[in-house]
Amino acid sequence: NHGKASLVALAADCSPLEIILHLVLLCEDKGVPYIFLPSQAVIGNMAELSKSVSACCFGKNDNIAREVTDVIQKVENLM
Repeated sequence: NHGKASLVALAADCSPLEIILHLVLLCEDKGVPYIFLPSQAVIGNMAELSKSVSACCFGKNDNIAREVTDVIQKVENLM
């Protein structure tokens, strides 16, 4: 909501899914790309966390900014 996000990853196995669906609307409102990944564990690993998480925001200044930019380009090419 503060303009710091460059990509949001959401877990498709979140139960109930309504817990994270408001983030889709927020991303669309702010023009931030988002992707659904198969599991909470995948997002946790991607964010270098020791536990599973339902959603993760990758910032513009994160140490993986180059990888995030590559993912955004791939998502935009699919659209």
